[in-house]
Amino acid sequence: HHIVGGCDGACDGSASCGSVGFGSSKTLSWTLSGGPATSCTASNAWSGAKSTSGGSELTGAINSNRTWTIQCSGPGGTGPADSVSATVPAPLVTISASPNPVPYNTSSTITWSSSNAGSCTASGGRSGIKPLSGSESTGNLTSDKTYTLTCSGNGTDTKSVTVSVSSPPAPTV
Repeated sequence: HHIVGGCDGACDGSASCGSVGFGSSKTLSWTLSGGPATSCTASNAWSGAKSTSGGSELTGAINSNRTWTIQCSGPGGTGPADSVSATVPAPLVTISASPNPVPYNTSSTITWSSSNAGSCTASGGRSGIKPLSGSESTGNLTSDKTYTLTCSGNGTDTKSVTVSVSSPPAPTV
C-alpha cells in the first residue's frame, strides 16, 4: 500500500517532494498495491481514515517542513507505512537604498524584496508591517539612519541598510 505521486505527481512513496514555496499547496495521491485493504489511516501532517481504494487530497498551505504518512491494513495484516515529505526553504530578504549616501536634508528610496516569507515587519527608520516587497521614500534626512526588515516564514531573516547623510553645508554670511 503506497503513496504514489505524492506531491503533484513529483514524488513516490517513501520519497521527498523536495523544496516547496512557503504557503504553497500540493495534491497528495495514494494507490494500493498488494492485497485488499480494509482500512487506511493517515498520520503526521494529516490524520484520519483514508479511502482503501486510493485517492487524492489537497495538503492546504504548507508553511513548514511536513511529512504525510499513510498505513493500510487488510486480511493479510498491516502493510508498511509510506511517507512523503516536503521542505520549505527559510525566508530570504534583500534591502537596499538609492541614492546612498545622500546630501543633507534630501531623501533616499528604500527598496526591498523577500522570498519564502509570509509576513515582513520593519524597524528603525520606517517601522510597521510591510508588504513582502516594495519601496518607499525615507523622507528628507538630516542624519544617518538605519532601516531594518525582518521577514518570517519557515524561520526568519533580517537585513538592514544604513543611509549615510553628508554634513550640512556651512552657514554663509
